[in-house]
Amino acid sequence: MDKSEKKRQRSDKGPWLLTEETLENIDAVMEKAFNQFSEAEKKKDEKHHSYIEKKLTIGFKDGTSADFKSFKEFAVSEIYSNLKPVQFSYEIDSTYNKINIALMDGWLDRSFQYYVRCEDDNLEDDFIYDINKIYNAAKPNELIMVISKFGILSWIIFLLSLVVIYFVQNNQYKVPIGNMTRNKIYQILSKEELAKEDYLDIIKYKTIYDMGFYSLMENDELIIVRNKLNKIWNHCLITGSLLCLILTTNPKATFAVGKNKPKVKFWKSYYRVIYYFIPVAIILPILISIVSQIIMKYL
Repeated sequence: MDKSEKKRQRSDKGPWLLTEETLENIDAVMEKAFNQFSEAEKKKDEKHHSYIEKKLTIGFKDGTSADFKSFKEFAVSEIYSNLKPVQFSYEIDSTYNKINIALMDGWLDRSFQYYVRCEDDNLEDDFIYDINKIYNAAKPNELIMVISKFGILSWIIFLLSLVVIYFVQNNQYKVPIGNMTRNKIYQILSKEELAKEDYLDIIKYKTIYDMGFYSLMENDELIIVRNKLNKIWNHCLITGSLLCLILTTNPKATFAVGKNKPKVKFWKSYYRVIYYFIPVAIILPILISIVSQIIMKYL
């Protein structure tokens, strides 16, 4: 693909959420393009009326699709009010010029894209500029785009991390507990006569040593160590699960028209809370505490 092709088309994957304002701006650009292309076609061939068509095709969740002249026409339509739109293709096609703006919602392709081809280079640059303004304003935050790509991978990483933490915890117990249980068994076996309780203690310490049943330990220091490590384990389990849930809870590409209006509004609010409000609520008290300690230290 040469530079001119790269300039006239663009496609980015991500959790695209196109608001009503964005759709109105797309309508305005496409109406402007249709009028200018119509004039250009007439001047190009005054004797024969050139071919030109403007069409918005919206696909619905039930697999059907319908054609409209604009998003506004679809928004006021009562025929399709019960259907949930999932993707669209907005196209102006003529003999010499073409513009296509599309929001894809396939299994592997959830992208917002455009393509512009005009015979007049100045006209092409003008529309690329107009569409790029819309594109860049609607584009998801880079952080959100990166996070949305983790998906199921985050759970795999989390499970592998839990396995590593589990083995690290076991190693934390293994050496001191191994030494202690062996000493306990030797002390019991060094007795001249063994009581019933001694045999039970041997079985207990042997079980701890061979099978890692550390909950049977009675040593206070080891209980403290075990409790600390269990807190670390529980913290990792809860925090990791919540983090993975956030990373995998992302919307498909969607746009605010028809039944998708509240959906887009919800996901916009979701991103503000999860990726902005919660981190600030966590980090701000920590920063305040650090600053307070520094001030108190030098007062």
